[in-house]
Amino acid sequence: MSDIFVSYANQDRDRIQPLVRALEKTGWSVFWDRTIPTGKTWREVIGDEIHEGRCVLVVWTKTSVASEWVQEEAEEGKRKGILIPVMLDAVEPPFGFGSIQAADLVSWEGDESAPVFVHLLSDMANILGLPPGVSAANAPPPRGDGAQKAEGEVKRKLPRMLVSRPILMTAVVMVFVAVGIFLTIPPTEDHKQGELVVGPATPEIFSDTLQDGRAGPEMIKIPIGEFRMGDMQESGDPDELPVHKIYIHKPFAIGRYEVTFDEYDRFAEATGRQLPDDAGWGRGRWPVINVSWEDALTYADWLSANTGKSYRLPSEAEWEYASRAGSVSRYWWGGEAEIGLANCDGCGSRWDGRQTASVGSFEPNQFGLYETAGNVWEWVQDCWHKNFHGAPKNGRAWQEPRDSECDVRVLRGGSWDDPARFVRSSNRDWNWPDSRRDSIGFRLVRDMD
Repeated sequence: MSDIFVSYANQDRDRIQPLVRALEKTGWSVFWDRTIPTGKTWREVIGDEIHEGRCVLVVWTKTSVASEWVQEEAEEGKRKGILIPVMLDAVEPPFGFGSIQAADLVSWEGDESAPVFVHLLSDMANILGLPPGVSAANAPPPRGDGAQKAEGEVKRKLPRMLVSRPILMTAVVMVFVAVGIFLTIPPTEDHKQGELVVGPATPEIFSDTLQDGRAGPEMIKIPIGEFRMGDMQESGDPDELPVHKIYIHKPFAIGRYEVTFDEYDRFAEATGRQLPDDAGWGRGRWPVINVSWEDALTYADWLSANTGKSYRLPSEAEWEYASRAGSVSRYWWGGEAEIGLANCDGCGSRWDGRQTASVGSFEPNQFGLYETAGNVWEWVQDCWHKNFHGAPKNGRAWQEPRDSECDVRVLRGGSWDDPARFVRSSNRDWNWPDSRRDSIGFRLVRDMD
């Protein structure tokens, strides 16, 4: 059986050939030839292929939206959670499919390097895994992009069975002496997963001064300590396991907010770089978007040279440590996705599934950090690994000996365009280091002297 089942109207056969050929070049197998073998019926062949297929790609055109066969095939893909819609004509999808974001190939001319086609491959890899021709073949697909939403219908990570693991807690001890007095808050009725909430009584906030006399990004000092990294509730995905203990031996500072357009534009103008697109949502205090991992590193280098301090991307372990802020629950605030605490597709904010929110729009976590859950995915330093087996225990980034061996980089935090389960503290994603999306930004770490 084939990896991809293409659902289309027979009248569109010539139109979809370039798409099929481009998909076949990736190494995935594609079923689209409607020739029926001797002794088989149409329904038998189609039924077998769609039952065994790993992804259903429905092609919406002026013809196919009126086809009962296409709608029936698409409905089966939707039911199985493996449907990827594609638009070849600017049409309204049939009833029941309008909420599923479709890849817009209306103007696509067969260029396999076009962003819209690369974006489609990312969406498909969310279901199929990377194709055989891609070197990072052991990695699950990227989810941090602006075209991926379907109210949970197109699952970009296959969910594990939710396992209820109540955590019994009787006492919590203060251990963070390095940055002053810390508060221990015992579990309450609101802390549904038995979370441990530890944070500074007053976050220590500072900004370094740039050469032009203006203030750099606001940073918050994070204490030394240890925590358990990964999916402690086993309600997530295999790439979040095994849960393992991380020791943070050296304090660091991390951005109070995601890097804003104000901050990034200052760098871009000073270095003659093109300003990133804001998607029409606003610049200023909005988190910068459409920036690659490579862009983030270049900005960190510029900020370091401009301030005389050492700025960099956080390691994945540092990011989760700072995001959790002492919690052991699915989200930093507790065990459930509560209304109005984050910007995601279904988190109950006015920006849900539509766009980013300006930084500082939601409550901070116990360390005083804003929007570590949702709003935009955040680049971290690490190379992608398919799970935590062999991960460093000292909080450092998990790198490869040579950059050429690190094809993709890690993203954390989820975005405005993702369902609530994607903004859990342990959730992970990846993307290519030169990828720019309207759901991807970053925040920086500053090494402490």
